[in-house]
Parts: sequence; structure tokens; C-alpha cells
Amino acid sequence: MKILFILHSHKCGGAEKHALLLMTELKSLGRDLFFAGPMDSWLAEQALKENICCIHTPMHGLPDLWSHAKIAWVIRKFKIDIIHGHLTRGAFYAGVASKLTSVPAVSTAHSTNTWKHFQLSKRIIAVSNAVRQSLINRGLESHKITTVYNGLPPPSRWIFDQANKKRIHLGLRQGDIALCMTARFIRDKGHDILIEATRQLVLDYPTIHVYLIGETNGPWYESIRNLVSRFGLSRCIHFLGYRDDVLELLSAMDLFIMPSRREAISLAVLEACSVGLPTIGASTGGIPEAVMHGKTGLLFPPEDSQALAQSIRDMITHREIRKKMGKSAKTLFENRFLASSMADRIVSIYTSLLNHTETKW
Repeated sequence: MKILFILHSHKCGGAEKHALLLMTELKSLGRDLFFAGPMDSWLAEQALKENICCIHTPMHGLPDLWSHAKIAWVIRKFKIDIIHGHLTRGAFYAGVASKLTSVPAVSTAHSTNTWKHFQLSKRIIAVSNAVRQSLINRGLESHKITTVYNGLPPPSRWIFDQANKKRIHLGLRQGDIALCMTARFIRDKGHDILIEATRQLVLDYPTIHVYLIGETNGPWYESIRNLVSRFGLSRCIHFLGYRDDVLELLSAMDLFIMPSRREAISLAVLEACSVGLPTIGASTGGIPEAVMHGKTGLLFPPEDSQALAQSIRDMITHREIRKKMGKSAKTLFENRFLASSMADRIVSIYTSLLNHTETKW
């Protein structure tokens, strides 16, 4: 089975990480993987490191005739069996390529506000039930849409051995409370909601520390930095920037916070689950599919910093319940969010398409 992935991006976000992991998982299963997209991108750079064949396809907007022709040429030259587009532009190019070559196209929707151009694909993969429902609400045919949760590899035992070392490295002392949030600095992620909740907590919990992981650039980062300074929270809110040791850092934390305004399903929450870290998340999008309220963490109404602050108080106060929720989060991860399970489900979608589609050359 030869599979061509199509994704237009220059950044490193959830969709890009998902696509890379899926490509490497499929490659490990013996599939031949190809990637079409801009070569001056994080995804292309990482795919090359995994020895995945990459074809430069700039995809300047939607009507880039050269890119459409290039993708069709690649499909014919390498006898591609399945085209798999990601995000809106990838879905559009995959759908057009399918029309030009009669090779079946699958597209993955990674957002609750995406729907355009996905109807061009024979099958649509939604990364959460929230995304699936948003597509149906926009008029897409429900029988074409299958939910396949994002997955991650299980963490190695070595990661858990680093917890105490990481706490010492961060300057945490015994009894300090460590909260963590991993997200790009964009408004949708709700950093400001966590900052406001922290302002409500610092007087009662002077040993609280909040660690924000994510590239420190852009206007939203600057606004959050200014907010922290204005509230006088620089002592307890720490910007760690982009990190390669996220899982090790998470293993050293007491709570994970995801206060998003909009979220399809958060890879960061899945990472927290994988190391047995309970999450307090906003009840929006696909977050409730990864955070079981009262079992693996707590949910609070979106935009409600007071409710978030109260949820943090409850979790700090009940340490044993927090630990129990962490164990349940790890079990949920192992049952629902393993990368191997994700790859197996997607391969079954490919196979069902090939069994019912005659490829023409």
C-alpha cells in the first residue's frame, strides 16, 4: 500500500505532529509513505529525517495549477494507492487529485470550524466526535465521516524516573504546587484565563507555580507577558518556551491545565494523560472526550476563570483524589489514545476504500 500525505503548513502544531506520527506508524507497518507539501517547513524537515519521500509542492492558495499537476504526476509516477489530505488546503488538493487520477482520497479534519472542501474526499476522518458533529452540522454526509482519535506512543519508563530531577531543575521545593499548560500562544488556547485564575489563587497558595510551554513569539505571547507583569505574577508564572522534554516536564507536575476557547482534541491533554497527570480543562470541543469529569480530571465552563480557580483549589486540597484521577487518566490513554490503535483504524479505512474502488491509470 502506497500512501501520499498532503498537508500545507510551515509551522509545528497539532495537525503537523499528528501527520508525522501517523506517517511513521504506517511506515513501521510496512506501508510506503510519500509527503507532498512545502519543503521549507517543520513537517518536511521531520519527514526527511524519517526517510519519508518528500516532494516539494508549494500549494500557493487553492488554484495553484502547477501544484495540482505535480501531485497528479506524483500519484501516477509512484502508483499511489491512497491520497490522504490534512487540514482544509490538504483536503482540497487531495480531493482534486482524486478526481484527476481516480485514486481514492481520505481527508482528516483537525478543527471544529473546518468544513470547506472536505466533501471532495470519499472518506473523512474526524479527530474527535466534536469535530465529526461540526462537519455534520455543516451539511456533510454522516456516513462518510469516521471518528479516529489522535494517538501517541506510550511514554518510556525512563521519563517517570526524571520527575524529581525536573522538579529540582525547575527550582521547586517540597510542598510547592506545579501547574502546567502546553500550547501555542494564540488566543484560542486561553492563556489569559489561566493567568486570571492564578491571580485569584496566589494569596491562598503562595507556593503555586505555573509553567507555560510553547514558542515564545507573536502578539498573543506579548499580550500574555504584559498581563503577567501587570498582575505582578512574574514570580509564579514561568515561560519555558519550546521544549523537547515535554513528557519529562509533565511527569514532574501536579496538574495540567487546558483552558481553550476552541479545541478539536488536544494532543497536549493526551500527553498529560500518558504520564498519569490529571487535567482541568474547559468543557469545549473535544476536550470532554479526553477529560472525564470527576474521573480523569475536572471540566469547567469555557471563559470562566473563577470556575477554573475553584477547580484548581479542589484538586490541590484533595491530593489523594488527584493521584487517583492521574491513574485513571493513564488507563484512559492506554485504552483510547495509543498511536498503534490510531494507525490500525486508519489502515482499516484505507483498506475498505481499496476493496470498493477500482484504481485507474
